[in-house]
Amino acid sequence: MKKFFMISLLFLHGCYWHNGCLYTAQMVNCYMDKVPFSSIAYYQKTDSIGHTDINQRWRDAELCGAKYGDSNLWSVIKPQNFRNEFRICMESKGYHIFDSSECGVKEPKSLNKGICNE
Repeated sequence: MKKFFMISLLFLHGCYWHNGCLYTAQMVNCYMDKVPFSSIAYYQKTDSIGHTDINQRWRDAELCGAKYGDSNLWSVIKPQNFRNEFRICMESKGYHIFDSSECGVKEPKSLNKGICNE
């Protein structure tokens, strides 16, 4: 009976739970762990967005100055800070750089927009 009363109370106030988020009349609160994409995942081939070959992307990133496996791309930021040259090089190889807001997050899948891949 208590469960029924609590559920009824939530519905009366316009609150509901969906995909790990509590939706109320005024705001949304999410209580799930989010796993972001690594920095290299934001670089996507324009002809295969969301399905970019990750091995080829690493080969291209190495040719542009990144260290293999440096998924957060610290090797292009420190110590020389040649981030712009790296971006220009990757764009010349046919990559588009997406923003984190365009990609969503890697986990949970419900918040993954399908644009970036790892």
